[in-house]
Amino acid sequence: MGTGATLFFAEFAQRHRALLAELKRGETLPYLVRDSAGKLVGRVNFTRVQAGRAVLGYRFAEEVPGRGYATQAVRQALALARAAGIREVEAVAALDNPASARVLEKLSFQAVPGGLEEVERGGQPVTVQRFRQQLS
Repeated sequence: MGTGATLFFAEFAQRHRALLAELKRGETLPYLVRDSAGKLVGRVNFTRVQAGRAVLGYRFAEEVPGRGYATQAVRQALALARAAGIREVEAVAALDNPASARVLEKLSFQAVPGGLEEVERGGQPVTVQRFRQQLS
């Protein structure tokens, strides 16, 4: 097991407690996505939920791209977020993952002008585009 995985498991109990506390305070809305057979194929979540705003994140299994799971699941999660009082959602899509940007664009997210930034993922720099949507 690599150092990152070892660190993850070493700190898992503490991270798990922190995530449960965020959920209890209403600061996160996590959703699991299953296919028609019940197999877990992804997740959609809203974090930093505060004052009607949230940050959207999603991740899907490598074996399900192009099947519409992301678009359908994010659409449903946005409806749940709207019902929970969220009115503005931000998201980012890595430039090396154009499928993620297409999902956001299909769902009426707008690229934020000047919204390119560099973030770190897995210890590597990644350029992302920031997107935003007002929920009505």
